[in-house]
Amino acid sequence: MEQREYLREAENAAPAAAAQEAVQPAGEAVPCGGKPRKGKNASIFNGRARIFVICMLAYAVVNFAIFYVWMNIDSILLAFKTYNGTTGKQEYYGFSHLFDNFKDFFVNLFTASGTLPYFLRGALYHLTGFLIAYPISLIFSYLIYKKLFLHNFFKVMLYVPSIVSAMVISIMFKTLAENFLPVIFPQLGNAPLSDKAYATPLLVAYSVFFAMPGQLIINTSTMSTVPQELIEYGRLEGITMRKEFMHVVIPLVYPLITVQCLGLFVGLFTAAGPLYAIYAEMAPDYTVTYGYYIFTRVIGRNASEAYYGFTAASNLAIGLISVPIVYLTKWLLERFDPEAEY
Repeated sequence: MEQREYLREAENAAPAAAAQEAVQPAGEAVPCGGKPRKGKNASIFNGRARIFVICMLAYAVVNFAIFYVWMNIDSILLAFKTYNGTTGKQEYYGFSHLFDNFKDFFVNLFTASGTLPYFLRGALYHLTGFLIAYPISLIFSYLIYKKLFLHNFFKVMLYVPSIVSAMVISIMFKTLAENFLPVIFPQLGNAPLSDKAYATPLLVAYSVFFAMPGQLIINTSTMSTVPQELIEYGRLEGITMRKEFMHVVIPLVYPLITVQCLGLFVGLFTAAGPLYAIYAEMAPDYTVTYGYYIFTRVIGRNASEAYYGFTAASNLAIGLISVPIVYLTKWLLERFDPEAEY
């Protein structure tokens, strides 16, 4: 009996539901043979909001056009010019040689007798300074975030090199390397920074040590946003500090790590290290990086207008090469994103 009453109610309910679906909202007519029209979707990009967005985008475009394109237009045009020693002026190449400066850049970059050693040396300074110093910086940031013993002292002392002028730091390093280290290690000689056997290792040590504090404050500040509930829950579960750092803190600050790593491979071309601060324009050839080489071609005693076209083409080519490198780096980093949220 109960089953018959249930079936009878279901049969009566089906036509009623179908009738309700066919009802058109009041005020809207259903075209003959057509479907009910849908209401317009509300959008934040209507009316005044759209005008505001257009104005803000226009400001960014105008800012880029004036302060990058217009201000650098001469540098861009120099990439297609050569210096005429007779007239003392920069002149455009002929059409058949218009890209000769770019050709010289790539030929020299991949030639052992050209600028390839400079590029590899700059890559060494940059990668060791980043791949070694950055993980250490993350560890120190975590220790400071945990407020361990003397954490405020280390926070100040590790951040001081980022506050003091790079020239002052370089002079201090040079004094330390030439006056203090030879006393402890006599085998270094009186001028290890001018010795081919020791100059590069000392400059690599400089790159590692003074690259570490750069991100200390921002790393510590980002780690402080990790919810304390997660930390307390892990403590109740008996999680160690190492596991807390690797499995809780690092996944939650991974977006910051992604942003900081985007320039990892781009800096290979422009890395100069502390060469100019230590050697000025007289850096030994066995220490020269590509960034230092380009810089000293336009400033200092080694500069000449004959290098302007080559350096302009080099910087323009580096900029064009950097775009796909940045996007590739971003894609690779996102592949390993733990996608942790809080």
